[in-house]
Amino acid sequence: MRIVIVGASGLIGSALATAASSAGHDVIGTYSTHARPSLVRFDLTRDRLGDLVPDVGPDDAVVLMAAQIDQAWIAGHVAEAHRINVDGAIACAEDAFGRGAHVMFMSTEAVFGAGREEGFDETSPPAPLSVYARHKAEVETFLGQAGARCRWSVARTGSNVGWGNDLRCSVSATYRTLLAPNAKMAYDNMFTVSDVADVAAGLLRVMERQFVGFIHLAANPVVTRTQLADWIRAFSKFGPRMNYEPVAFSTLRLDAPRAAQAWLRNERAVRELTLTFAEPESTVRRKVELLDRTLGRELAANLSGRT
Repeated sequence: MRIVIVGASGLIGSALATAASSAGHDVIGTYSTHARPSLVRFDLTRDRLGDLVPDVGPDDAVVLMAAQIDQAWIAGHVAEAHRINVDGAIACAEDAFGRGAHVMFMSTEAVFGAGREEGFDETSPPAPLSVYARHKAEVETFLGQAGARCRWSVARTGSNVGWGNDLRCSVSATYRTLLAPNAKMAYDNMFTVSDVADVAAGLLRVMERQFVGFIHLAANPVVTRTQLADWIRAFSKFGPRMNYEPVAFSTLRLDAPRAAQAWLRNERAVRELTLTFAEPESTVRRKVELLDRTLGRELAANLSGRT
């Protein structure tokens, strides 16, 4: 199978490219702003899929990963973000459908804005709060109405842990915050924490089995922010220097509105695709060990310089 990954320079896209290549598939990956070796530049707002891969057809899968995710930037550039996240994604999907390819769209647990302690499965209706989440839900709606002639999948995921020093990762961000003064952690904030390699394996399984519909790719059980902070403190050699104040999620200042308890249930992925996910605690432990070797020493030194 040939897999075209539109947006292969990001955390999930690069993990998928690695997994697909290792499984023997032909991979064409693109980037927009972050160039990487072997990737082809592709701009969703200007370029056409058919120009990138003229012979794309029924034996191919097209994965739509590219998106503007910076919430602050989106807030100040709503129309431009819509052209990238919605118009560009839909145009690419329409081109792929017209050529008979399977389209997979990468979405997020942020589309569930109402929030509920028991989490959300694939039958739950989206209720997005942020502009970014509304963009994701808009593309989801388009795909859901594409018709029986079109092969499509929507994969939602939550917080994914990569194996570099990426500070967007929830473990890295929380680790850094715990080493800073006046850290606050929400005891009622629930989310999923997954090894990105497991999510990439799930995406690959979806394409190999030509799964159609919505699927949640995230590790369970759910994790609370204070639980994550306690794990990090317990696993890190810098744990004695880490402290936080437990607070209600509603008291925090956020870069964009989101629900405190919008997490994904993964029963369908486990049952229908026979997928497995690493336990969140083991993923956090592994990430903390990596951060202790690379990031912790620098952050601890900076903290000492301020005291």
